[in-house]
Amino acid sequence: MASQLLKRRYQSALNSAIGVNVKKLNFKPVKTIDISFDPFSEGASVVRHISHVFSSLKYRKTNPECIIRTKVVCDRSEPMINVKLGAFP
Repeated sequence: MASQLLKRRYQSALNSAIGVNVKKLNFKPVKTIDISFDPFSEGASVVRHISHVFSSLKYRKTNPECIIRTKVVCDRSEPMINVKLGAFP
């Protein structure tokens, strides 16, 4: 029971920290973002949340040329986010 409560608090704190830092997000130097996750693995909820935030119009407007690809796999692999930066002017 105590471990469940601790896990919920940790997850809540992590989501809050992500939310604070995402407000500073800017895709100007980003060329592509590849997101891959297994929905049944641990940590998938965090990656799903990040994928949702990255896809929102507010952040997409910072670089309309940025390509975001989400791949849902079923192989128990770890969640992964790859960001490819473009050339800086």
